[in-house]
Amino acid sequence: MTPDVTFDDLTGLPLTPGRISTFDMPSELRADSALILINLVDFKAVNDRYGHASGDRVLAELGRRLGAAGGDATVYREGGNSFLAFVEVARSDDDVRAVATQLRELIARPIVMDEGQIEIRTSIAAVRTAGGRSFRDLYAIVDHAAGAVRQNHWPEVLVAPSTATADTWYERPHEQ
Repeated sequence: MTPDVTFDDLTGLPLTPGRISTFDMPSELRADSALILINLVDFKAVNDRYGHASGDRVLAELGRRLGAAGGDATVYREGGNSFLAFVEVARSDDDVRAVATQLRELIARPIVMDEGQIEIRTSIAAVRTAGGRSFRDLYAIVDHAAGAVRQNHWPEVLVAPSTATADTWYERPHEQ
């Protein structure tokens, strides 16, 4: 990763650049790394019900939680209601699923505010590289998988197989 990272003022997390294709990652990722794409489900409803200032406070709290997650994952704010985690060491799909589940649980903990208790749901997809694949390729795969999770309202974490492509068809994952 580049040491010259820009941080999001709201969440305190590093930002992915506006165009993923320019994200400063190695051209080929290690065979034991992974990407996790986290989308907040129906976050617009938080803004609509409680106001944008409250929505911003929720995002700030989520940034605090995700930034403190530690481990092998570095979490970035992708923008809006999306976050991207880069996992440097993920030796198996189970390792990726464990990290993604930990991040989901951090987000799912209720946020207590003056307006009441707010619970956030997520759709999460991940992919572990088989080595020799570019960041751009992996991002296309995880983005496509995340679309399947969102479209089908799956509550589980979807870990795309390392052999997946951006055109892979997904069936509902099973919690492990």
